[in-house]
Amino acid sequence: MRRNFLNFKLSSTLRDEPSGSDSNEKIVNLRLKGASVWYGLIGIAVGIILGIYTPLNIPIEYARYTAVGIMGILDSVFGAIRGDLQGHYNATVFISGLITNMFLAIIVTFLGDRLGIDLYLAVIVAFTIRMLNNIGIIRYFFLSRFMGKKEVEARLKAKAELE
Repeated sequence: MRRNFLNFKLSSTLRDEPSGSDSNEKIVNLRLKGASVWYGLIGIAVGIILGIYTPLNIPIEYARYTAVGIMGILDSVFGAIRGDLQGHYNATVFISGLITNMFLAIIVTFLGDRLGIDLYLAVIVAFTIRMLNNIGIIRYFFLSRFMGKKEVEARLKAKAELE
């Protein structure tokens, strides 16, 4: 019987628990979570391959809309990564935020074009600020995980005192 790494890790952590529906649910949830990671990685690989080999040209008139749509998607992805690391990720919130961010950015850009104002710049600035904030939180999480939370806080405090 071939064992998956995720199943092995789960069985070693649940060894002392009584066998019941709770432990079985945890095994099923972990298997589903591991499978969704693989689905995501396969989807990214297929998307990259299709993007490389599909001759898709976007007209210059739609370049702004494409740019702000991609910025909205990236903002949602970094927000989802941050939410997952902080332990409050929800797939429904992620999907709805992704679609809302993308369409809201495109609508604001469209209204700016109709009014003759470059509102897409405001959208790009707003999404950039949010993405950099999310990246900072993700970076802090990994630094505190690998270096130790107290050491990271001490370095940040020392840096703040120098400024």
